[in-house]
Amino acid sequence: MIKLWQRYKPFINAGVQELITYRVNFILYRIGYVMGAFVAFYLWKAVFDSSQEPLIQGFSMADITLYIIMSFVTNLLTRSDSSFMIGEGVKDGSIIMRLLRPVHFSASYLFTELGSKWLIFISVGLPFLNVIILMKILSGQGIVEVLGLTILYLFSLTLAYLINFFFNICFGFTAFVFKNLWGPIYSRLP
Repeated sequence: MIKLWQRYKPFINAGVQELITYRVNFILYRIGYVMGAFVAFYLWKAVFDSSQEPLIQGFSMADITLYIIMSFVTNLLTRSDSSFMIGEGVKDGSIIMRLLRPVHFSASYLFTELGSKWLIFISVGLPFLNVIILMKILSGQGIVEVLGLTILYLFSLTLAYLINFFFNICFGFTAFVFKNLWGPIYSRLP
């Protein structure tokens, strides 16, 4: 396990360095994610304010607020750019450096992304997760129940990220055939 850590630690550091190379860009993207959550919140607030009913289809404003926060955090933490990185590496020829290293090809991308995901989790995910936990506790749920649900959420978040990552790796392998993934990458985005 220590050998594995020593072998892939440079990739984790590279992921962190890549993300914070342009600090203003990093900060503005995080502010953009938070602003997107606020836009969705105020859109739903307007819908609830215009309705005479306190519940819409069985959901209260507190439920919708929790859903908005959870969906933005989940989307932020499960997004994977590995297919884009592979496509760019094939296009500019830099993929050969990854193929020549004595490490597993997919694992090198995984650990690079884990470095950046760790920083994103600390900077955006953890504050939002604290807000969610506080909202649940203030709504009357028990602390043990909330902590249990949080652990299950983090476990499912990890599995969701891994599924998305490996799907993107498989999609990225098509870059060896197509040579350019720009069109297919942007045609599959929501």
